Amino acid sequence: MSTPVNETSVCLGGGVWRIKFHPFVAGLVLTACMHNGFSIVYINEDKTEVIETYSKHESLAYGADWHRDKSFHEGKRNSTLVATCSFYDRLLRLWMLESDLQDSVL
Repeated sequence: MSTPVNETSVCLGGGVWRIKFHPFVAGLVLTACMHNGFSIVYINEDKTEVIETYSKHESLAYGADWHRDKSFHEGKRNSTLVATCSFYDRLLRLWMLESDLQDSVL
């Protein structure tokens, strides 16, 4: 890669280990921030905004992924499920976003 797609920066408080784009919402990114938990970031042309953070793991934030729920894409109001895991304590946690993404980014 020689040309960045987006040059906006946002401080997430830790080195970003994993980045997962939302399967249906453009610009919505789930990040594993090593020593600072997990963050959900919305990136568009005008601004970059941290929508939500999750810091209930007590170890290095390592893996993260979205639940691929097609009903979200179809406009039905429901919760978005996220799976995160931590390194040293080897925990997998499933959690739902507290914020309403449909009002925030759609």
